[in-house]
Amino acid sequence: MNSSATNVPQSPDPSTIAAYLPPALVFELSILNYIYVGALSVMVWDVLNNLKADYLILTKRRIKLPTLIYWISRLSTLVWLLMIVVFQTAPIGHCARIARVMSGILAVAISSTSLLFFLRLRGVYKDNIYVVFSFFILWLAVCGGSLADAITIIGTNVGPTKYCTQGNFTSVVSMSGLVVVVDDTLVFLAISWRVMKFSPSNVWTLKSTLTRFFRGTDLPAFAKALLQDGQAYYLSTIFFSFATTIITYTGSISPVYRAMFGNPNLMLMNVMACRVFRNTKLGLYRESTSTVISNRSYPMTRHNSYSTQGGMSVATSDTGM
Repeated sequence: MNSSATNVPQSPDPSTIAAYLPPALVFELSILNYIYVGALSVMVWDVLNNLKADYLILTKRRIKLPTLIYWISRLSTLVWLLMIVVFQTAPIGHCARIARVMSGILAVAISSTSLLFFLRLRGVYKDNIYVVFSFFILWLAVCGGSLADAITIIGTNVGPTKYCTQGNFTSVVSMSGLVVVVDDTLVFLAISWRVMKFSPSNVWTLKSTLTRFFRGTDLPAFAKALLQDGQAYYLSTIFFSFATTIITYTGSISPVYRAMFGNPNLMLMNVMACRVFRNTKLGLYRESTSTVISNRSYPMTRHNSYSTQGGMSVATSDTGM
């Protein structure tokens, strides 16, 4: 009697989601939650690690529009990552109402982070209104995609419990994913091309161009640093965004797993974009405007002034950041 009683499977606690969802889905959701908590942890670490730099930006630099965009991007991304973790793990109730609030925060986070990349490009192409306008239209497309993502986010209760889940997992950072990849890639290539034009060399064969792009050959020290920093920041973001987009649109993968890397991708985009902004704002290197990086191959003009920071020559022209 006792032996048979011990072999009877116990029913899941009716106050948890395990009582109302298939075991396979419960397992997938647990993995998803671990990934979300990891993304939030990295974001919190990055915020704490850069408190000194953020303090200097607030107290030692003029507060302009790009700085406001920086803080909006930073805070909205942090709040979104925190809310999605709480939404997925805590019995908060009011799932549909909270999901609507979260959807607005997500749209702001994606749009403002992408705007930081656009502002960087605007500083480099300040003299070319056609390039700036074209990328502004592309940024508006990112905004449209982020709004589409936000609208499709649905919050539902799991059974009669107060636990919440997303009604459409693949909506999160999916519809805007492709346009963000295109936008980031074109911004990176456009800035890299303009910086490479800073080379005094008149040789622009395929081999010399690729060598200059990947190794910074023939570039002045500050231009080489600008190019290589951009490669480190943008390429990591672009490759991760591209991989996330492919996974998101792969129908053979579970919807939960397809949504798994959307938030880590958003976190990485924000960390990289904000790092570039801080480096520029605090003068770790100065972004060059049209008075420094012109369409001409020869970089030095009488309007330029240079200083040395950390052993690296940088232009003192201001980009408005």
